[in-house]
Amino acid sequence: MRRFNGESIINFPKRIKHTLFKYNKYIDVDQVKGHATICLELARKNNKKLEAFEEYVKNPQKIFNDTTDYYGVELEEPKKNGFSILLFMGVVINDGLKI
Repeated sequence: MRRFNGESIINFPKRIKHTLFKYNKYIDVDQVKGHATICLELARKNNKKLEAFEEYVKNPQKIFNDTTDYYGVELEEPKKNGFSILLFMGVVINDGLKI
């Protein structure tokens, strides 16, 4: 399962997207740790506690370092997308993340 963005500017190559934003004076707003933050808010509204998500949102670098230490590999790309992939049913294998 992957994220589906539909027919959106988000699917454009970065160079084109940035050019359109610049010349149309658009503002690109990005939420830090978006998926985990949304999950935390949903849990809060339903009186649930997600301690692992809270730790990830508060201190992602610690989680990345712990993951790298545990699997014994440097996870550069997964640092950016790995935890979102796991949220969408990805699996972790010894040589990194399997999408």
